Amino acid sequence: MRNKYLKFFVLLCTLIFSLWCGQAALTARADSVDLNQTIGQLFPSNSSDKNTQIVRSALAKIWEDKLTGKTSLTDDTTLADLKGVYLDVDQPLTDYAPLARVAPVLGGLTLENQTNLSGTNLQSVMQDLLENRDSSLGRISLLNDQLTNDDLSSILTVSRDHPTSVGYLNLYDNQISDFSAWVQYKRDLGETSPISVLNAPFQQTSASLQLPTVKRTGTTVKLPLAGFEDYSTAFPNSSTDFENIVLINFSPTVSQSLIDHDQFDALGVITNEFHSILNANTNPNQMKMTADDKVDFSLFNTLDSQSGYLNALLSKTDFQSFIDTGAVASPPADYDNLTVTHVPLTTKDLSFQIITQSLDRNDSGDHAIFTQNYTLPLNTVTANNSGSQTTNASAATAESTTPKPTAKPAADHAKAPAKIITATHKIGLYQSPTFSAKQRLHWYTQTSRTQRPMFQILGVAYAKSGALRYHVKDITPGAKTNGQTGYITANAALIGNAYYHAPAKKIKVLRGLNSYRTAALTGKKHHYRKNQVIRVTKLVKHKLTTRYQLPNGRYVSANKRLIINVK
Repeated sequence: MRNKYLKFFVLLCTLIFSLWCGQAALTARADSVDLNQTIGQLFPSNSSDKNTQIVRSALAKIWEDKLTGKTSLTDDTTLADLKGVYLDVDQPLTDYAPLARVAPVLGGLTLENQTNLSGTNLQSVMQDLLENRDSSLGRISLLNDQLTNDDLSSILTVSRDHPTSVGYLNLYDNQISDFSAWVQYKRDLGETSPISVLNAPFQQTSASLQLPTVKRTGTTVKLPLAGFEDYSTAFPNSSTDFENIVLINFSPTVSQSLIDHDQFDALGVITNEFHSILNANTNPNQMKMTADDKVDFSLFNTLDSQSGYLNALLSKTDFQSFIDTGAVASPPADYDNLTVTHVPLTTKDLSFQIITQSLDRNDSGDHAIFTQNYTLPLNTVTANNSGSQTTNASAATAESTTPKPTAKPAADHAKAPAKIITATHKIGLYQSPTFSAKQRLHWYTQTSRTQRPMFQILGVAYAKSGALRYHVKDITPGAKTNGQTGYITANAALIGNAYYHAPAKKIKVLRGLNSYRTAALTGKKHHYRKNQVIRVTKLVKHKLTTRYQLPNGRYVSANKRLIINVK
């Protein structure tokens, strides 16, 4: 018996000693970052390791361009000197160990175009960033790094275990199709969540989450809203001074045109044009004000599947907040469900998106957005002669035997619109219909009307997501890109006709304009100066272009770079 107690005592002492050693090790680890270490020690300039040189070069660029204005990063620069810098590594690393040497002092990190980050390397990078810190991280941006759903879950798991504050997580241009881990993360942690805001606007995948089957009565479907309110109440937390706009979209054509690679810059920042497109596509009849400045909510939580409009989701909590302020004129018809009308009888399931957009209340321009794609299977319900409801088996059978559409074709010259177009906003020219940073050939920045690029449509194509693209040739006069071919967005909000296609009575000259004897613009007759206003009689087509005919029978170009219609 005595030996038994002695063994227990020894075991207890060993356990206490082990715990003490572990705590001591953690304490030593937390204090192990030597800020006096120099660049020469950590990243020798003569190192043969490619990864070491990539990280050193990235540090040098930040040092020269953004931090001190000094001419070069020296071997004597210390970690203390680099404390708080935002590092951008855009060259692929095969080993992330060199990055760990400087991770504890970074104020933010961007890793772009990485092909070896997904999986265990990502876990190590996140741990290196969040351990051994005495300050928060402003931003972690992982752009075009082939990250998956598992990688998003991994990031959030490491964040839970290492609660360093991260203001902004940017996962633009990856392969994430399921954001439920993020919603659960915010639901669990709320205002205490270490990561405040998620920005993941464009993902290189068309995958969607499948919801449980719902019944359809005739052409009407009711989608329970329980759970979807988490997108607004749990994202992001209130301490960030952000507010949410949660939109739902049931129109496939709108979804393809709204969420497009060209709506974001190289860092995944939403363009002003994107906000304009969201506003333009949000149901104008949903928000009605009465004469006494109260809101008519009767059309909230209803959506016409054929309208192409976005609708904001209104949860019970949201509605109660309006009641409390006395701003309600009439309630929603149903605020437990989203009522979707005019669903075609041949539709077997609905595809839709939840678009969560978060805007800074202080108008600083900060934002975040992500979209979750869903598939909603439908059960058709009809009324029989006795008045009870039954599932229409014959309709289901007919739908199941309906041939599925074949894959969208690649570039198809025969079906291409025969016209010349121009870019009205910033767009990219890409090598393939599925856009990515690697495939981009050229950025066309938004410019003045007289300098807009012009393209001849050669064919049509489809991205992997199903989004329509135009195969084009650049025909911009005098441009370095003239003659280059590639693919651009077919989004009508970003491009338009380069020539007028409607009659006018008067036009104003935007730059030098000549009149000609023929519609082919041969036989020059007269030159018109900038800002001159000219009367015209009719519009004439000439091959892919159009002309305006003048009262004297001569012709001028109807190119929008040269003229503008006036009253």
